[in-house]
Amino acid sequence: MWLVAKKFPWPDVVATRYGSFLSPQNNATLDQAYAANWVADVSVSYRWKKSTVTVGVDNLGDQYPDQVTSAGNLNQAGTLPYSTFSPYGFNGRYVYAKAVYAW
Repeated sequence: MWLVAKKFPWPDVVATRYGSFLSPQNNATLDQAYAANWVADVSVSYRWKKSTVTVGVDNLGDQYPDQVTSAGNLNQAGTLPYSTFSPYGFNGRYVYAKAVYAW
């Protein structure tokens, strides 16, 4: 897997390219290869005195890895449609907020 990240001139914007990856099995004929993908993360922070509030979105484009095949039970008997080995996760977009106070 190759990882390439690009930090844009705007604060807190990152685009990352995750290279292709392979989920090996006991039998090489059941190995599954997954395609490369781009993932963008965006966040905005506001600082006021000793406090910082940040809101952000990871995986802005709601990217998912390729779906797993039923061969070799990679899909955990049908319960997980996407690979748990994906370097950028299998849950899609993630929205968050955080607050920090420094004293």
